[in-house]
Amino acid sequence: PVRAVRAKDAVRGPRPGADGSSGADNHPEMRGPVRAIRAKDAVRGPQPGADGSGGADNHPEMRSPVRAIRAKASVLGLLLALAAAAPSAALEAVSALSFYMDETEGRLVLTDLPVVTGDAELRADVMAGDRVLARGAPVVQGRRPWVAFPLDSLPEGRTELTCRLRFGGEEEAARAPATVTRLPPKANAVQVDRLGGGLRVDGLPWFPFGFYCYWPVQPTLAAEEAVRGFNLMSPYQPNDPGSLDERIAYLDRAAALGLRVHYQLLDVTGGGGVYSGSGREIPPEERDEWLRAEIEAVRGHPALLGWYIADEPGLRGVDPEAMQRIYERVRELDPYHPVTMVFLNAEAGQRFAAGMDLAMVDPYPIPNAPPATVGPAVGAALQGLGPRTPVWLVGQAFGGGEHWTREPTARELRLMTWLALVEGATGVQYFIRHGLSGFPKSPETWAAAGRAALEVQALAPHLLSREARPLALSPQEGVRTAAWQHEGETVIAAVNTRNQPLAFELLLPGSGTEAVEADVLYEDRVVPLRKVSRPRGLHLLGRPLGMVTGLLRRGGDAPEARNLKFEDFIDAWGVRLYRLRGPAPPPLSVLNHIVDPSFEWDPSPAVPAAVYARVGEGRGATAFVDGRLAHHGRRSLRLVSPGAGEGVRVRPYAPTVVPARTYRLSVWARAPEGTAPVLRLWSHAGGDSADFRLTDRWTRYHLDATSGGTRRAPLDLGLATAGTAWLDLVEYQDISPRILTSATPTGHWVTVESVVPEGEVHLRLDGREATARDPVYAHPLTTQGPSRVRVALVDDGVVLARTGLDLHHHAALGRFVDLAHPHSPRYPAGGPDALTDGILGSEFFDDGRWQGFEGVDLHAVVDLGEPVKIEAVACRFLQSTAAWIWLPRVMEVNLSDDGKTFRPFVTADHEVDDRARGPRVEELIARAPADRARFVRVRARTMGQCPSWHPGAGDTAWLFADEIRVNPE
Repeated sequence: PVRAVRAKDAVRGPRPGADGSSGADNHPEMRGPVRAIRAKDAVRGPQPGADGSGGADNHPEMRSPVRAIRAKASVLGLLLALAAAAPSAALEAVSALSFYMDETEGRLVLTDLPVVTGDAELRADVMAGDRVLARGAPVVQGRRPWVAFPLDSLPEGRTELTCRLRFGGEEEAARAPATVTRLPPKANAVQVDRLGGGLRVDGLPWFPFGFYCYWPVQPTLAAEEAVRGFNLMSPYQPNDPGSLDERIAYLDRAAALGLRVHYQLLDVTGGGGVYSGSGREIPPEERDEWLRAEIEAVRGHPALLGWYIADEPGLRGVDPEAMQRIYERVRELDPYHPVTMVFLNAEAGQRFAAGMDLAMVDPYPIPNAPPATVGPAVGAALQGLGPRTPVWLVGQAFGGGEHWTREPTARELRLMTWLALVEGATGVQYFIRHGLSGFPKSPETWAAAGRAALEVQALAPHLLSREARPLALSPQEGVRTAAWQHEGETVIAAVNTRNQPLAFELLLPGSGTEAVEADVLYEDRVVPLRKVSRPRGLHLLGRPLGMVTGLLRRGGDAPEARNLKFEDFIDAWGVRLYRLRGPAPPPLSVLNHIVDPSFEWDPSPAVPAAVYARVGEGRGATAFVDGRLAHHGRRSLRLVSPGAGEGVRVRPYAPTVVPARTYRLSVWARAPEGTAPVLRLWSHAGGDSADFRLTDRWTRYHLDATSGGTRRAPLDLGLATAGTAWLDLVEYQDISPRILTSATPTGHWVTVESVVPEGEVHLRLDGREATARDPVYAHPLTTQGPSRVRVALVDDGVVLARTGLDLHHHAALGRFVDLAHPHSPRYPAGGPDALTDGILGSEFFDDGRWQGFEGVDLHAVVDLGEPVKIEAVACRFLQSTAAWIWLPRVMEVNLSDDGKTFRPFVTADHEVDDRARGPRVEELIARAPADRARFVRVRARTMGQCPSWHPGAGDTAWLFADEIRVNPE
């Protein structure tokens, strides 16, 4: 309710000029219900200079009910002044979405709210005429204040509403009209989201990040840029009816690659740009027919994002009223897509505000002005047009001619991009891309554009979040900061507007995070968070009004809020991104063999970590991590395939498997509404694949396959057809029933477990293959002597998996083993009794059956419980030189009656070459004339060190042992 208060003595420098240059007053906007209040005595230090560098006053945006409050006067005095000014203001309300379709809830974004003092609660009534849609609805302080109301009773078309604000009881504070539009659902509709500041495409928040390009569109351009992370292109095209087929062709290619097109109508509208009309006067009826034909030909295309009708019209003498008439005609012909214009400065944008839904601002400072001037240009546009009209940056990606003697460097381009985002831009469209060496000429500069594209796509849920913006402040001159919050996770950007490296401090007052460190995004490091004392004095002026008044009432911070800070270093013209992690995702199954199964690990922006990507026959297919949709955790993997056989197949980090066991590869997946691409799963462990037709709901799909003879399982997931799909929570689990045993001197206690609840377990003990006709396992059982357990997992008469276990019998079965040298904790096998459990290991050292001894002998004493006639003692060993494992030099067996005094029995050795390749299992058997004893000592002497010919020469060698058998059967 308080507009900009600017007294003559409050002006601290020139306002942004027509050329977009910044004056000393160009600070970050602080968007909220009260405009900027600036007094001459508010200056606290050096102000931003012509180079855009900031002083101690150069704080980030603070989206709150009050804009910047800066004065040396007391905080309480300022609040009283604001409260006194409040009654003179008028409330503004605007529909949160440019139009609604099948949504059930609408929202009104409120601007210029009355200042709330005391403990009064602000609520709103939303009315359609005399009908109350919502009574006493709370005003939510999100990114912008908003109030919700039901949509189900509103008809299609435009409806005039009234929003009435009330404090506490029935006292009316303000009221404002608003207009809401409802349209029938449409597949390719694009909604402007004025609450989050971006767009909604296919029902999801969508951050446009793309480029202009020349006509005709280069044949490979769309594919080249889709894989860099761009999602938008806008060719400077003619609107000649004779070339319509060419335009439809590039639109088709863009749609196949998942790109959207900012469709230019400049030729027909005469709005400027490369194609600004035929050069002749066109009668209004002819122009209208031309416009109608062009829009009707394109409006249903799945690649269409919006209509671009004017390119810097203010510089070309275009009449704002004429553009408004064109806007209204375009909206009449197609109400489902926004209309856009681009402007050099904010003043021109305001003159044409009635003729557009989105505004773009195109400051091109390099090398004539510092790159930091981009921030004030975007901020001024937002101040004049927001929140009804979101603002995009047209970033400079050219130079070397006309008024620009060079193009931006990579650092300058990324800096300008992030400065615009810090100011609140919710779209980026670089001017211009003409690859591969046209605009920009520098591959490094365009690589920086691609880096920013991937960063923005990765952080889009935060950048477009409807939640209230946290505070992030830096007292260092030249460092601009901003923070965004999404579902409890905070992302912070710090931008250095100076061409010199800086050590800087970042303050997070009143933070509700429980994090103790901040991730430095895409740098694989963290910085610690430190608590600081409650901010005092002028630090309070950097807080939203509601927070300040709360501090005054409470006398301090809320118990759940903390004042935090961290310190870091930032490069010259550098950008640092940080994340304060939110709540941990749901736990993962310990049985899953997949690394990073729900794509939460992000060492690089938007790129999945623990997978290989196998490219199909075509070009331009993508596999990017997407934070807008998830079944588990915060992210999913979005696949886009332009055609059958052209998609990216992702291969998870190959898990280790046990031969002859059955594994289930499963994934949760979904597709956009109205599409049904085919997902294909491959499990090369069994040479199997399966296809699944996707829906627009998260559904779990799986493929079961039995592993072969390899220890690694190559897996692939990808689209078999054209289309888009999201994948999440990839799992690879051994679904073979698990046979658990406990050895006793007479046999085994056997238990069977299954991880497939819908299946039944069938069992037999004679070594023959189990089938659905065999008895169902119901409870644990005991065996006597040797047994060959065979199990089948059956679901609806179909065998899903089989497994088996041979249980051996001997005189030492289930007996205690005393080890003189403990086994390695890395290879414990089944624990202390693993050497006498009656189960033999395979040729794989990591199958869980082998005990490993690093650099020491196996020195084991087995207590047989009573004197036994002993004829043979055997022990199995493994050699796998690639894993630094060798057979023992010799195995010595001794016997004892009391466990203290031992006598020789026999020695056993082998003839296996130390250089023998591949894994090899050898059982050394010590046979001698029968002797009677209770204790058996087995000593296997290790090689000690890897031999000189081995890659690990001189390092410790391993000895792996399994199953000491006395009188083996």
